[in-house]
Formats: sequence, structure tokens, C-alpha cells
Amino acid sequence: MFKKRPKFVVLWICLIFPILFLGMLAFSSTWRFPTLIPEFKDNSNFELMVSGDASFVMIFLRSVLISITVAIVSVATGFFIAKVIAFHKKRNLLLLLAYFPFALSPVVFAACLNYFFTLFLLSGTTPGVMIAQFIIVFPYAIILFNSHWGSGIIAYEQSAATLGGNAVQRFFRVTLPLSKNMLLIGFFQCFIISWFEFGLTNFIGMGQVKTLTVKVFQYIGEANIHLAAMSSLLLVIPPLLLLWANKKFVLRNY
Repeated sequence: MFKKRPKFVVLWICLIFPILFLGMLAFSSTWRFPTLIPEFKDNSNFELMVSGDASFVMIFLRSVLISITVAIVSVATGFFIAKVIAFHKKRNLLLLLAYFPFALSPVVFAACLNYFFTLFLLSGTTPGVMIAQFIIVFPYAIILFNSHWGSGIIAYEQSAATLGGNAVQRFFRVTLPLSKNMLLIGFFQCFIISWFEFGLTNFIGMGQVKTLTVKVFQYIGEANIHLAAMSSLLLVIPPLLLLWANKKFVLRNY
């Protein structure tokens, strides 16, 4: 046991150090070589975080809203569509079509779709970005849930039907409890795909829909290391929370 502790210490250092480094870089005023510790002379970065054109709070909330909406809609629709595909006679062909959005670069795929988004006045709007991300996340949800419907869950539904359960009762008392963990996993993964999506968001959003991922690349391009670090720091918070929730509420049931 004691021999393994140094390995865990090294692992924790490797996990925590990038976050601490981003934190120091985000809230420091200057950090020049060969200074080991950055200088914290003012709170200008913190002021930019809560106000001004950079308003990271609003950008963060917009990013969370987009990702949660896309994840919920993708999971809700993909769950049922995957059931239909799982028992369809052309199941392999339909699954192959679900892989199509991932065969192209997100930017190339967005360029192919941009005409329709411009035609319906969705380019440069938050709903347009949500729809664009949904086109990517929805097929992933279908692929993820397809194997779930291939298990013995149908047998449980049929057993409930023979005992007199109607469609609503079968869903809420049989299907939903058996699929709860899978739905949570699907939500976590769909959220993360939407959260880190850059190509479609930047192209369809036309720079007007500002998300954290877009701001990270923008500040890196501008060589603004402090604001890039602040954006990156906020960018890693939801995935870490989802990782904790996944371990606490999903993995413990396996």
C-alpha cells in the first residue's frame, strides 16, 4: 500500500498542476522569465471576467446553455431513434449513415451546410449554432444507444406487456429505470462533444456567437495568454464536474 502512494502523488500532481498553472496565468498581471511565481499587481483580469466586452460570465452561461440544450435534445431523440434502427431490416445501412457527419472535417461539413443556414437566417445566431451542433451530436447519440437496445431490455418490456402494462407504464416503470445509467452516460458524452465543438460553432456562428471554445482559439491567435488561460480554466470546469458526477452516480452502480 505504501509503495503505491508515491505513484498516486505523482498522478495527482499531473492532474492538478495544469489547473493551477492556468489559474496563476489567468489572474496574474505579468509573468516574465526567469521569475518563478507570477506577479499579481491588479485585478484587471478579474474585472474583465465579470464585465466588459470579454464578459466571461455571459460567455460561460451561453456555452452551458447551448451544450445542455443540444445534449438533452440529442439524447431524447437519439434514444428512441436508436430503438427503431436497432430492429430495422436496414439497420447496418442506417448506422452507416449515422457515421457520415464524422467522415468530414467539421469546417468542411459546416461549409456544406452554410447555404441552408444562410437561407433560413440562422447563420450568426445562437439557435443556428445549436442546430449545427445537433447535426453532429444526434448521430453520435444514435450510435451510442444502438447497442443498448440490442440487450435484453426488450424482453423486459414484453414481459411487462404480457402482465397488462400499457406503453406509458412500460416506459416509466421498466424502460426508464433500466436505461437510467445509459441515459446519464449519453448526456455526459453529448454535452462534452457540444462543449468542445469549435469548427461548426465558429463557422456557423460567424464570430457573433461567442462560446468559450471560440474565445480560447481567438485569444491564442491574439497571443493574449492571460485571457486564453482564463477561457481555458472555465472550459475545463464542466467536464471535471461531469467526471465527478459520472463516478458518483453512474459508475458506483456497476
